[in-house]
Amino acid sequence: MTKVLIVEDDLAIAEMYKFKCELSGMNAKHAVNGLEALSILEDFIPDAVLLDLQMPEMNGEQFLEVFRSRPQFINTPVLILTNMGEGEAPKSVWEHNIAGLIVKANCTPAEVIERIKEAIVDISPPMVTEVDA
Repeated sequence: MTKVLIVEDDLAIAEMYKFKCELSGMNAKHAVNGLEALSILEDFIPDAVLLDLQMPEMNGEQFLEVFRSRPQFINTPVLILTNMGEGEAPKSVWEHNIAGLIVKANCTPAEVIERIKEAIVDISPPMVTEVDA
């Protein structure tokens, strides 16, 4: 089962995405900030992260820096979920190999779930199939 970590301080948004992930057959956990997300990572290894940038305690940019410093998360897809446009997002997030930036106001929840699925597929090893000779 695909595991998704949602790091979002707006509880209504986080719960909605958690519900949508679960409806799509994913196991989703929610953290209200980067510090809580790091704590969750102790026993929950996500296949993808949906990350807000503007949060209290530890913001998304700070979380991403720590997250990417851990070898087991170097290739984990991270989708930034924010109200900032691409030009407004800090340049450092692009340096951390993110899978994309989603502007909250411009995407439906169904589109966000599809972006998560696409990001996970993009990093999966190619399938090997046998061909009859």
